[in-house]
Amino acid sequence: GYSFYSDLSSTSDVGGVGIYVRNNLSHGLIQNYKIINSAECPVENLWLEVTKNSRKYIIGGIYRHPGHKINTFLQSLDGLFAQISKCKLPCFIAGDINIDLKNSNTTKKLKCIWII
Repeated sequence: GYSFYSDLSSTSDVGGVGIYVRNNLSHGLIQNYKIINSAECPVENLWLEVTKNSRKYIIGGIYRHPGHKINTFLQSLDGLFAQISKCKLPCFIAGDINIDLKNSNTTKKLKCIWII
């Protein structure tokens, strides 16, 4: 009774994102929200539009590989959030971004972009 969407790493045995959506909900992939996977910013991510009781939602899943430049990822995420906020739909994002939020330098950068 579910559809499964996934984005798996093509260069690593770790990482990837998967999302199950009940078949009784209207749903589909949103390709134009996808963060581009690159050597500087290895990331897998999925973006779906799901409709429940005639209300639309954006559902996102992100896996950011550790050990790479955080700033590159944050710039991509900032652009994505700007794009998502224009559509004025509720958005739920889950994932593993591998960023140490206890690091004060990182936390200062994150405060600027994580409010949607």
